[in-house]
Amino acid sequence: MSLAAEGKRSRTPETSDSAAEFAKKKKTPCRGEVWFDDGNLIITTGDTMFKLYKGLLAAQSPVFAGMFAVADSNSGPLSGDTSQVELHDSPEDMTHLLRALLPRMNVSKQENSGKKTYTFAQLSALVRLAHKYEIDDIQNEALSVLKTQFAYDLKNPWLCDGEKAFNMPNPACAIEVIHLARLTDTPALLPFAFYMCATIGGKTAEGWRREDGTTVYLSQEDLKRFIDGSMRLARKADELVSSIADIILGAGARCAPTCRDQCHTSLTAIHQGFLAARGDEIPDTPFFWLDTITDLYKQHPCCAPSTASFLSGTMVRCGVSLWFTLPGIFGLPADEMNRLLAMLP
Repeated sequence: MSLAAEGKRSRTPETSDSAAEFAKKKKTPCRGEVWFDDGNLIITTGDTMFKLYKGLLAAQSPVFAGMFAVADSNSGPLSGDTSQVELHDSPEDMTHLLRALLPRMNVSKQENSGKKTYTFAQLSALVRLAHKYEIDDIQNEALSVLKTQFAYDLKNPWLCDGEKAFNMPNPACAIEVIHLARLTDTPALLPFAFYMCATIGGKTAEGWRREDGTTVYLSQEDLKRFIDGSMRLARKADELVSSIADIILGAGARCAPTCRDQCHTSLTAIHQGFLAARGDEIPDTPFFWLDTITDLYKQHPCCAPSTASFLSGTMVRCGVSLWFTLPGIFGLPADEMNRLLAMLP
């Protein structure tokens, strides 16, 4: 039997290639990575076929279970005990989902430490397809991994030395993160994702190209939010830079009178280096200043040991100040802001 199927949950409109376009690209189907000769279900996506076990999918997804029930009631088996289903997902996305569902095909690689690592393409595919087919445990796991770098809380690795379970391919992947946050109603991912978009400026309008070749763009509402927020963020960053610059020059008061001139020279060099490093663009992270000041201080130390800790503490406070203003800067709705603030300790 053959059944062209879509999941129950709605698809969002911000992708350049539709399911129909995938169908047009189909060629003679070839075997995909997931193929069990004794399977009783063939899934066709684009030009790729997967053969596995119908009961395995039905047990984990109510969408698949309902799909198979309808198909079984409408027609008999295709060949022997094997059924066939045609889905309008990309082969790349389906491969990631099936790997996650099959016990011996781990969704992630295991490092020597035993920690799981993921690719961003995996996480994107798992969130989207697990949401579509209502496989909540896989969706939740993938979202929890994304939160290790994008969550708006004090455990974010940009606020502390937290472990990163995946590597961001480049800042533009934040466009996809915003898409996933909207799809799954996960506002905790939004503030830092918008911040990352601000670091690449106008390139955000070019969208994010997925592994399967489709491109996802910000919705019109989120694009406006990004543009307006980027201007507010630039003003906030300029205010902090000006404040930090004054603090750097004033830190000389901590130095002993006998070496104040030498320390003033060091702090002036730090001040100039800081302004030069700042540039005109939004820094890669809200805590760019801490690393910059730390490196500059190593090159131009002062006599008072407390000066280094004073400056680093100031940088952290400025970064945290910026971090906490991100929801307001990007104009997130009040209900989303309240949910975000409730997550903070």
